[in-house]
Amino acid sequence: MNSLRFTLASLGLVALSASATSPMPTAAQRLAGTYTQHTIVVSPSEDGMNFAEDKSTLKITTLTPGSAKIELEQVEGNGSGCSIDAVAKTEKDVLTIVDESLKDDVGVCRLQIIESDSKLSFSDDEKGICNKLYCGHRAGLGAEFAKNSHVNVDGKAVTTLLPLAKGKSLCFNRSYSTKHMNEKKKQLLSGLTVKITTGDNDTQYVRVTASDRDIDSEDAKSYAAFGACTKLTAEEGSCGIDEDGGQFVLKNKKDGSIELVVKTHLALTQVDEEQKALKGGKNLNLDGEDTENNVYKLYAGVCYSEP
Repeated sequence: MNSLRFTLASLGLVALSASATSPMPTAAQRLAGTYTQHTIVVSPSEDGMNFAEDKSTLKITTLTPGSAKIELEQVEGNGSGCSIDAVAKTEKDVLTIVDESLKDDVGVCRLQIIESDSKLSFSDDEKGICNKLYCGHRAGLGAEFAKNSHVNVDGKAVTTLLPLAKGKSLCFNRSYSTKHMNEKKKQLLSGLTVKITTGDNDTQYVRVTASDRDIDSEDAKSYAAFGACTKLTAEEGSCGIDEDGGQFVLKNKKDGSIELVVKTHLALTQVDEEQKALKGGKNLNLDGEDTENNVYKLYAGVCYSEP
């Protein structure tokens, strides 16, 4: 028996057998880190509406394989928000907060952190007890955090440019504040989103959507462009827009942000808001040599349905 074990060990099979039976990471371990959702807070001002950049953060800290500390600071567009500092336990590998603070008034709060392929979100019960417990009167636990915005426990951003599998998408976006736009008088865009989707034969399709600087105006316009990315890796890649609509490069900056750099030009076509289609009218062109409009800093975000 000992000689047999020695033979197996010499072949490395004992170590292999041990690793094969190692437990899979629990939700408390697997999701540990900090997630960020960038947003715009809108408030009235003397000159109309004021837009300010802000962000929500979700921090998950492993306590034991079956539990984690949950810290949420959620900011909503109306300036209200939610705040959580609680311990969640894993129930069927789902992190669940159970809080009895309002038990005698409305019941027990049971809040789950739901994990999908691309994001984390919250699930309250139909009575919204957790919402009452953790949120302001104009807020709700509706924040969604892209997994691609994850900074792990070592402080390393795990942002990638490369969608995981066919049919999956990654999104990067940013909406600029009133202060930023006032400082950048020549900047043409107040908001920009890049969506990359893996198609057949591992082709990486790209959709760019944008809003002009007149966002607080009846004349505000939206634009879009479609194309594909080549030689795309987790770190960088080049993308081209159909019908010679120009090229741009995406660069992973390692701080959780993505830099979009316009090369020759980037042509965006106006979107018909009522019909949700390209109008085919006058393009909005970004010139690669225009230093006010050739570089944009974007953040990993949740992909929503197409406009």
